Amino acid sequence: MILFPIKLPEKTLSENQLNVQPSHKNDFEQIQQRLKNMIEIDQLEVEIEETLLNDANNNCVKLYQEGKFREALSLANILNQILTKLNNPSLIFRAVLYNNLGIFYDSLGNLKNAIYYLENSLALKKDLPFGEFSILMTQNNLILSYLNEGRLNEAHDQMKSILEKV
Repeated sequence: MILFPIKLPEKTLSENQLNVQPSHKNDFEQIQQRLKNMIEIDQLEVEIEETLLNDANNNCVKLYQEGKFREALSLANILNQILTKLNNPSLIFRAVLYNNLGIFYDSLGNLKNAIYYLENSLALKKDLPFGEFSILMTQNNLILSYLNEGRLNEAHDQMKSILEKV
């Protein structure tokens, strides 16, 4: 499975406005708590600094790589809740997050959710300025989930689609 850490353009909000201490900016618990607080106090009408979302996504990837699948999924689901509430969420960020959610669910054996998120990631990526490699990697992840669930026809269709491109 291929994860996608991302780097989005930085905005102008300071670390004080984020309530994140500079020395602990990438600390999982602090980022998770800050995101939960934003949801609870409905602070999502204010534009969220994309670097906070980027840091949280990259922490999801790091947790996954450390074998902490449930923690990665928990943080990714918080990010997904935020994106759901935003008026103008970044579709590029959503496509990346959906790919990662698909991988996290697959790793925990929840293939139905894995396939849901991977299919949605792929649909978004096809309509956005993603490179062909990124689309192929999401297709690869989707093929693996289809195979794990025994959906051989869908896996075959995705493989055929890849082969037509090369």
